[in-house]
Amino acid sequence: MLRTLARAALGALVLASVALAPARASACGGLFCGAGANQVVNQVAERILFLARPDGRTTAIVEIQYQGPAPEFAWILPVPGTPEVGVSSSVAFDRLQQRTNPRYTLTAAGTPCSGFRPAGGCSVQATESLSRGGAVDMGFPFQETDPVAILDSGTVGPFDFVTLGVMPDMEDPADVAVEWLDSNGYDVTALGPDVLRPYLEMGMNLMAFRLTNGADTGSIRPLMLTYESERPMLPIRPTAVAAENDMGILVWVAGPSRALPTTYRHLVLNEAALDWRVVGANYPQVVGSAADEAGGHGFVTELATPTEGLVAPPELPTELRDMEAWVGFDAASAIRRALDLLTVAPASFASPPRHYDGVRDVVDALVPRPEGVTVDDVLGCADCVLTPGDLEDFDLRVFLEALDEQALAPVEEFERLLMEQPYVTRLFTTLSPEEMTVDPEFAFTRGLADVSNEHTATMRFGCHGDITSQTLQLADGTEVLMPLDAQPWQDEVPYVLREEQLVVTETASALSLQLDNAPEADERIARHNREIRGQLPSNGGCGAVPVTGAPLLLALLLLRLRAGRA
Repeated sequence: MLRTLARAALGALVLASVALAPARASACGGLFCGAGANQVVNQVAERILFLARPDGRTTAIVEIQYQGPAPEFAWILPVPGTPEVGVSSSVAFDRLQQRTNPRYTLTAAGTPCSGFRPAGGCSVQATESLSRGGAVDMGFPFQETDPVAILDSGTVGPFDFVTLGVMPDMEDPADVAVEWLDSNGYDVTALGPDVLRPYLEMGMNLMAFRLTNGADTGSIRPLMLTYESERPMLPIRPTAVAAENDMGILVWVAGPSRALPTTYRHLVLNEAALDWRVVGANYPQVVGSAADEAGGHGFVTELATPTEGLVAPPELPTELRDMEAWVGFDAASAIRRALDLLTVAPASFASPPRHYDGVRDVVDALVPRPEGVTVDDVLGCADCVLTPGDLEDFDLRVFLEALDEQALAPVEEFERLLMEQPYVTRLFTTLSPEEMTVDPEFAFTRGLADVSNEHTATMRFGCHGDITSQTLQLADGTEVLMPLDAQPWQDEVPYVLREEQLVVTETASALSLQLDNAPEADERIARHNREIRGQLPSNGGCGAVPVTGAPLLLALLLLRLRAGRA
């Protein structure tokens, strides 16, 4: 029996549609970890990619983050029907995030006073590290006496899964589902029937994932589900069971045109609220505050662009597929070389290098190890811990083919599916548990402008006697005088410049302005600038030069002449 604490996560699913309404793709789920572990799943930011397939289906790729004992891992997903299930790659997510991250660049202009150094430096760049439902005929193969049917089961990557259907005419399908899960080793008490009930009443099924016997948490990787649907949706309500405050949700929606939220507001940030002196380091906090101003229900568009505008992904180590490239290597050296090729550089000095998803499972399955040598030992230095005698039965060709299939192919498929789409939109928000009351839904809409992820501003310096002033000039011409004491100014301006709402009907979609904070923002900045100007010396300015040397003697002589005339 899995003794668990419920920790809801965003997983990939589909939301059934009502008559005459577009089908909706959705993401949701419940992650669980053992109560005995005295910890809950730690999810900093969910990453989800929705892809509108040319054949009318939707693919959702969802990253799973889990911390806890491997035998206690379980993931429950509401889904309709029996989606196609596969695994994807966190490396592909990392590359997509790198290529689409907001970037903030601050340049300097003017000359500060001698010895002055602005906080945060100049000419620097930083990257953010940062529905209604209706019952549907699902065609379940129920026995007359069996309220729950196993519609599908299997193994994909490191996961075993089952897809469950609950008899739609049960008095309370949620109670039936929880009873089945509990009796089959899933303690979902913390998730409970109240969370599952709305989705089951829509006619959705449940998918339950576990790690296969022997797999550890290092094997967990993104899941990919493909299903009949048109409009992406994230059933966020189950996530509130044990979500962190201000949990980040990062969504890419790729399809025929730009995508916007329909059940949440679309937020345009006030860039004056960003701390440009440290090139936007407070960006996540600004987004969170902006979402709070929208009642907790708002997404920021971080990028909206044709996919052809994205930078081409780096070359993959395809020499794994060329056996001639491996001639002359002994088995242990070949293993180490292959693992080195499939090692991802660390994101920072504090992070260790890691391997592509799937590498660990291939090593565990195909590399013979003497007693006492672990998979981690082989991953760290294969030719340090393996001898020719250990590898007498090792088949290098099978090993390389498995690495190709498990590690490289998912990255290539991720890229291929993405580049098949004409357009990609990246959206971001933060949500706390009490705000997870409405499921975010997204729709494609044409005619909207692209959104760049490049943001620039200029810091202009001026010398007022021995006091240096700093004026931040944003790309739209807005100017903000920096406080002389280097204190933050962002709290003085609204975080949201505009709140918009996309309204979708059967025949059209329209973006309407719900709130315009621009006049208030301008007024607050003007008031702030007046206060800072009042702190600057009235004499002197950017061109003022202290009187010294010969000019000083001349000034004294003129004063004496005037005194004599008096």
